[in-house]
Amino acid sequence: VLELVRVVCFAGLLSLGFLAHGQDSAAGKPAAVTTFIQQMTGTWKVQSRMWPGPNAKAVDLPPAAARRDIVGGAYLREVMEPADGSTQDPFTRVAFFSYNLVNSQYEYFSLDSRLPQMMSYVIPGANKIRSGNVELTGTSFVAPEWGTEKNVPFMYRLTIGPVEGGRQVIQLFLTEQSGRSNEFLAFEYVYGLQP
Repeated sequence: VLELVRVVCFAGLLSLGFLAHGQDSAAGKPAAVTTFIQQMTGTWKVQSRMWPGPNAKAVDLPPAAARRDIVGGAYLREVMEPADGSTQDPFTRVAFFSYNLVNSQYEYFSLDSRLPQMMSYVIPGANKIRSGNVELTGTSFVAPEWGTEKNVPFMYRLTIGPVEGGRQVIQLFLTEQSGRSNEFLAFEYVYGLQP
């Protein structure tokens, strides 16, 4: 009986979350897929740059292509691979982006075949919208190689900019857990929507 009460209470809270966030008037469904997320769908050309450390010079990375779609009206799925004709080694990066109706915040998760560590941004209360960007706080990961060093632990943060004029910028910031450096911009992905 106690378990049933918990389930009913959770379902009630979930329903309140749906009502608080509103309905998708076109489909009559809870609006878990926000306008911000909806604008990210489509096929995108991705130009990326990497900074190997604070105050380091940016390194241009080979172009990639990303396909983004809404799964079941619930969340955005992105699959990124090398662009057609690229000479870089094959890779697949899969990411999921959603709006959690229960805690009223955006959440993000990714996994890349080049560095297969799950990068999750679902810390309750840590994610926010600031100046039109969704800011997502992650936990930690270990870079097997970073410059001349091996197995470097980092904390990470991601900002997802708005889609404006068929363009979107996503930036990944890192902070060495050793405390030797302040947070720095490590990767920037510039997405261009393809017709």
